[in-house]
Amino acid sequence: MKNNMKVLLVQPYTFTVRGLPQPPLALMYVASGAEQAGHEVKILDRNIETNARRVIEEFKPDVVGVTALTGKMLLDGLRVSEFVKKTHPNTSVVWGGIHTSLLPEQTLAEKSIDYVVVGEGEVTFVELLEAIQGKRDPATVLGIGYKENGRIIMNERRPTIKNLDDLPLLPWHLIEPKHYLTHETLLITSRGCPHRCAFCYNRKFHYHQWRGMSPERVREEIDHVQRFHPIRRFRFDDDNFTVNRNRLFGILDFLPREIPIYFETRVDYIDRDMCRRIAEFDDPFLFLGVESGDDAVLKRMKKDATVGQIREAYSLINEFALKSSASFIIGSPGETREETAKTIALIDEIKPTRPSCCIYVPFPGAEFTDQLLREHRLTGFDNLAAWGRLTDAEFAGERQYGEMTSAELNRIYEQYWRKFVTKFITDLRLRWVVAGMVNVVKNKARLIRRKMAGDI
Repeated sequence: MKNNMKVLLVQPYTFTVRGLPQPPLALMYVASGAEQAGHEVKILDRNIETNARRVIEEFKPDVVGVTALTGKMLLDGLRVSEFVKKTHPNTSVVWGGIHTSLLPEQTLAEKSIDYVVVGEGEVTFVELLEAIQGKRDPATVLGIGYKENGRIIMNERRPTIKNLDDLPLLPWHLIEPKHYLTHETLLITSRGCPHRCAFCYNRKFHYHQWRGMSPERVREEIDHVQRFHPIRRFRFDDDNFTVNRNRLFGILDFLPREIPIYFETRVDYIDRDMCRRIAEFDDPFLFLGVESGDDAVLKRMKKDATVGQIREAYSLINEFALKSSASFIIGSPGETREETAKTIALIDEIKPTRPSCCIYVPFPGAEFTDQLLREHRLTGFDNLAAWGRLTDAEFAGERQYGEMTSAELNRIYEQYWRKFVTKFITDLRLRWVVAGMVNVVKNKARLIRRKMAGDI
């Protein structure tokens, strides 16, 4: 029985041209609990590092934890897991994250995976490490799945963390902040969303629950990260940052007005008071999910918002000269060409700073996905590799869920991607354009170094 273990937490390769590398916050929260329990923890971000094979050989982890989102991230996570089990068969491989939590039995069916963590992992992972150490029976750990004599066993799910203020501060010492925080600092101050959108995973992952850190706790996290790196832009990457109006204004009260802010909200939350408060900041940016310009589609999506509310929200946003995105989805189940045309017309009418086109993807846990599965319109997704080959909303694959073909959807996407980039340039946001181009070049160089070094 080991008193403490070496734990390697892996962020699989997830490169996208849409954004810069982001710190692996999910792994960092899990890592903090494991460190507090006395374990030696190392984070391996495959988007940054090119020497995973050497790290594994030199660190010799007792446990390798992999986080997973649906898409190609799964393929890289499998690649790492299979390498670990082949070269270090006694090392325990644990998977967690959103995809794992939504399809735990299917994930655990993979030969290279020994355990799964379902839901929030901060407490569960520490207790699982105790079970791996032999200090407790795995059957007593809520929120895990494991194998016993070839049989998959799923324990009862652990309740969600009620008070996010109890979470440890992020262990920025486990990563190199300079790789992530040069342009903006990513923070997540709440979890979940109280709404019921039919295309979203939240209903099965968070069960429509929303919990937020107090403004005081958010301020503590901000003071903490500034010990490691100066903040040039606040990016609050919460699923819905503005659910609690008092909390929102409490956070805005102490944020420095000269530092830009970014966060996500909904059209039905926008009012004059909110816009006035946000306009106090230098270069604020609001991300809103408009989704569609047709009320029938919005109703099918269970967006609980109307085209009228969208118009009213953007009228206020534009009145206060706030920069904004309008994210919209094309190709959702049952969508007609006429409905898509209404969406395009609305986006042109409301004039967001940077419209963001997304092609519908049937992610696990969403109501639309369950509907497609019931109708046998979504078949063949019976293993991780199949979900790993699922398109990632940047381009449509061969599957068609609405009236428009993949070729038609891709043409619309390309049109708005060009508009997106052009808007960046015409707004003289050249620093971000250059940063994106540099990121693409660096990624290519990393892939070459990884290949030359014979990395995983």
